Amino acid sequence: MKLYVNGCSFSHGHKDFKIKDGVSDISPDWVWPMLLKENFEEVVSEAFRGSSNHRIIRRSMEYLNTVNNPEEWTVVIQFANIGRQEYYDKEFQCWIGHIIDNPCMDDRVPRIGNKYLHNKLEYKAFKNYCTLVNNDISILTDLVHQVIAFQGFCKIKGFKNVYFTGQSKQTMIPYYLENKILDGLAHNIDTSNFLLPISHITRGNEESATDGHPNEVGHELFARYIINEIQK
Repeated sequence: MKLYVNGCSFSHGHKDFKIKDGVSDISPDWVWPMLLKENFEEVVSEAFRGSSNHRIIRRSMEYLNTVNNPEEWTVVIQFANIGRQEYYDKEFQCWIGHIIDNPCMDDRVPRIGNKYLHNKLEYKAFKNYCTLVNNDISILTDLVHQVIAFQGFCKIKGFKNVYFTGQSKQTMIPYYLENKILDGLAHNIDTSNFLLPISHITRGNEESATDGHPNEVGHELFARYIINEIQK
């Protein structure tokens, strides 16, 4: 069995990145997807710090679309902060993310530099767009559409071993359904394979009082949790 993972820094790591064969920002060995290498024939993690759910779903569908043996794969999607966005920059021919007030550039983005982007007309327009659309109704509707699209994609492609987790409970659909914040279209989402969020499993094993990322012990706990859930 092979494993595919996507998410943000809660799955990619937030420090100790490695450089190998000219590729930087490689996850350290202690993050939970890397800890599962002993349990799977192959582990592919496209998680990247600062990722939006737009990037997570987009990159996951791009990769999984190339897989010819879906029955041999387990997929774990870790949802991120729902206020993050991304846009496609025609000049650089790549997707550029946006977190709060700064750009987020992943492994496919050339080294542009934040200073240049902050002065770029398109990025300024995108920041203004994010200010306009980042309200609860808009971003939660986005999340519902993303999950429905991804679940439909997995069904069409034949991926049956698909699990969902999140950075925190506020990044996951079940939280909004249970609290009656979402209705209508959201009830078409299959929540049977939604697991507990990472922060729930790693509580008490954060990096520090001001940094909620799981520490190495936290990642070990979540790796063990994922394996137990998959083997049920």
